[in-house]
Amino acid sequence: MIKLNKKKITLIITVLLIAIIAATYPLSNVEKNISNNAFRKKTGGNFIQLSNGYTHYQSNNKDQNKTVLLVHGFSVAMYDWDEQYLFLSDHGFNVIRYDHFGRGFSDRPREEYSQKFYCRQINELMDLLKITSPFYIIGHSMGGGIAAAYTADNPDRVKKIILVSPIVDESKNNFKITLIKTPVIGPYLTRLILRKNLIKRAEELFDEASTPNKKLYINFFKKQFSIKGTEWAIRSLFKHDGLGSYEESYNKINSLNKPTILIYGDADKSVSLKNLGAIQKMIPSIKTVVLKGIGHMPTMQDSEKLNAIILAQLSE
Repeated sequence: MIKLNKKKITLIITVLLIAIIAATYPLSNVEKNISNNAFRKKTGGNFIQLSNGYTHYQSNNKDQNKTVLLVHGFSVAMYDWDEQYLFLSDHGFNVIRYDHFGRGFSDRPREEYSQKFYCRQINELMDLLKITSPFYIIGHSMGGGIAAAYTADNPDRVKKIILVSPIVDESKNNFKITLIKTPVIGPYLTRLILRKNLIKRAEELFDEASTPNKKLYINFFKKQFSIKGTEWAIRSLFKHDGLGSYEESYNKINSLNKPTILIYGDADKSVSLKNLGAIQKMIPSIKTVVLKGIGHMPTMQDSEKLNAIILAQLSE
């Protein structure tokens, strides 16, 4: 009989686990769709070609002097703004919303998914849509950070900035992001664990928001993972500063004296009150509105209240 010590047993188990993971990895690939003209035609919606690829967007083409740009967050694409898009359109605003590169139905270019990259997407989109007048920009979660970065770099293009549950720095002391950034195991973790976790988190957010469109939104959320390059785009975002520190942008906004509004729910479990307080310290003049009992998705959980607040701020 062969006797195995603990070291040999551990080694055998490790080798078996590696073999199972290696075999499971290609079988778990759900990226079956290529983002090409045929796919875009099948998907529907509006697409516009920028320097890094096609961006999926929606615009009601109204008076550009009352333009509002809606910037979604890390995981939920532009349908995050369904209620606000319709509401603001009904109130005469020229509303534009879009999917970030790497999310929703926009392309997945092989680029560094950094703050500069996302800001360039906005600039090119607004240029091609011929928006020459200063506009309002409203960002949710990571989109709040991107809106801040864009405003800091392009102050002459922005009238007012509204931050809805914005991030400050999601990468700081974040072990999960560190693992995904790791060259060898990162791709495996993204495909085998992160994708499922993101879907579960989206379901939790939609439940928290009590949206009647949960089933539809989950289908949208899952479908975006079917587009080739999605996993790569997520890892690139984690590797660069898309989820990194936006402190420099917030501080610059303060020095620009740009009208800034902060809106958040006091039951938000995704963005800490400490981080939101940090934004208030960096921009002492910021106007803050707290939504009682609301979580991370005020866009869906209490859209009527959020819409009324936004309209009041845009009307000042």
